[in-house]
Amino acid sequence: FAAGRKSQKVRNIERTGRATVVIDRRETPYYAVMLPGAATIEDAMSEADQYALFSRYLDEEEAQRYVARSGVDNVAIRVTQERFVEFHGSAGT
Repeated sequence: FAAGRKSQKVRNIERTGRATVVIDRRETPYYAVMLPGAATIEDAMSEADQYALFSRYLDEEEAQRYVARSGVDNVAIRVTQERFVEFHGSAGT
């Protein structure tokens, strides 16, 4: 995934070499997966790579605006998953 070169997220990974990716649903029934592992900071993503990533989540026009706004101040973060933690639940349980 991508992050700002000077973000707290990047500074933490540079310091510890670790990260946890969390994907969750915040409505009931709650569900989450956590993927902890070793993390590395890689070279800045090219505009083409940024567009390819952002266009997976945004329409074409929004992805182009996002790339123009983010410039080359992004880095790529690669997390090598070491475990898989899954949570199923609901309020009060």
